[in-house]
Amino acid sequence: MKGAKIFAIAVLALLALTAYMHPVFAVTGDVNGDGKVDGKDLTTVAQAFGSYGPDYLHPGSPPNPRWNPAADLKADNKIDGADLTVVASNFGKS
Repeated sequence: MKGAKIFAIAVLALLALTAYMHPVFAVTGDVNGDGKVDGKDLTTVAQAFGSYGPDYLHPGSPPNPRWNPAADLKADNKIDGADLTVVASNFGKS
């Protein structure tokens, strides 16, 4: 029984960590998680535009100072037009 409890705790911890690392958006393009795609989301992506995440340039390289993982809607380790397009195409949705 003790092993089952440890396993359950480990699974819950892994799920919590995964949710922290990869936020789930109720609405595609809702970067800040407020339930709607609006100017705040567009601004967040625009501020990070052109930035890249860790290991983008080469293994072990640091992220760009403007890097915001929440703005990487295409999950390709860079913020570019594809990420802006996700917000723009969902703008106004809630």
